[in-house]
Amino acid sequence: MSPDLKQLIAEQGSNWQPKKQSLVYLMMIVLLVISILRGSGLQPSVVGSLRCSSMDWSLLTLLMVVGLVMAAIAVIIQKREHALKKKLGYEFVTGDLDCTPKILFRVALTAFAVGFANALAGAGPGVMLQIEMLKMDIHPRVVERTANYVAFIMTLCSSMTAVFYNELPVDYALVFGLMSMIATMLGTVLRDVVINKTQGRGSILVLMLFIMIILTFISTTSISLNQII
Repeated sequence: MSPDLKQLIAEQGSNWQPKKQSLVYLMMIVLLVISILRGSGLQPSVVGSLRCSSMDWSLLTLLMVVGLVMAAIAVIIQKREHALKKKLGYEFVTGDLDCTPKILFRVALTAFAVGFANALAGAGPGVMLQIEMLKMDIHPRVVERTANYVAFIMTLCSSMTAVFYNELPVDYALVFGLMSMIATMLGTVLRDVVINKTQGRGSILVLMLFIMIILTFISTTSISLNQII
């Protein structure tokens, strides 16, 4: 194995990847700033923006343009990294992301669908993203960490916006956060057991996630109907 390939593998296995992480953090800052400028929807924002006003649409358009630019940069970085792997003789295995135009388009389309569903109905972005990534034969542990990362960024920005406008019920948020932490830890343990028992078969995990989506939909719908009635 060449020294360059060893260095590449070491970088891939590290949590310190400044190019990719700086891109994510920059997008998170942009999302947070625009979310605050657009407001929570219950009251005018700090710049006087109201939902569906011209300023609101302008800020949303700006967010979409920045998101597209960031996505294009991310694709370029990923394709260059993939080309370098091939050049150095990296041995691809099941679970590695093959950066073909078809796969990249599928990832971008999935991200758009997840974001749209989350904005429209509050559907969990992490759960939906995990199902699609498992169908692409990406390793379950990579899928889980990626989905958690996406969910963290999206929920952090919405929570910070609610805090900024003093619309976050702190007692409810603390209870919800505590229950989420406990559920996440239990789910992680269960996931590891399933992976070890099934030798990493993604179909079992997809079935579990699908059941969780159905249960979440039933419970959310029931609560909403009770509030309407």
